[in-house]
Amino acid sequence: MSNSIDVLDGGLKTAGKLLCSSATIASASTITLGDGNFNIISGTTTIDAIAVDVWEPGSEVTLLFQGSLTVKHATAGAAGSAEFFLSGSVDLSAAANTVLKIVYDGTYWQEVSRKVA
Repeated sequence: MSNSIDVLDGGLKTAGKLLCSSATIASASTITLGDGNFNIISGTTTIDAIAVDVWEPGSEVTLLFQGSLTVKHATAGAAGSAEFFLSGSVDLSAAANTVLKIVYDGTYWQEVSRKVA
C-alpha cells in the first residue's frame, strides 16, 4: 500500500501516517508548543496555560512529561493563551512519563485523556 495525501473540499485525507512531532518544550507558566501535535515537556515549573496564536479549534495535542510538575485547572495564563479544563475540575499532578491528551475548543484546552505514570 502506498502512502498518499489528498486535499478534498478543504479537508485532508491520508492513506498513511502523518508525523507531527515537535521538539522538547521547557515547562513554564504559559508554554508555547512547537508546530506538531506531540510535545515532550521538560522541567518542573507549574503550567497554567498554552499560547494559542497558531492553534485552531479542534486541534488535538498530546503532552508527554519528563519530570514531576502540576498542570493547573482553570488558571489563567499570559495574554493570548488558553487555560486547561481538566477532568474532575482538579489539577493534574504529573510525574515522569505522564501523558495528557487535550483538544482546543476555541476558548479552553479540554482534557481528552490521561495516563499518569
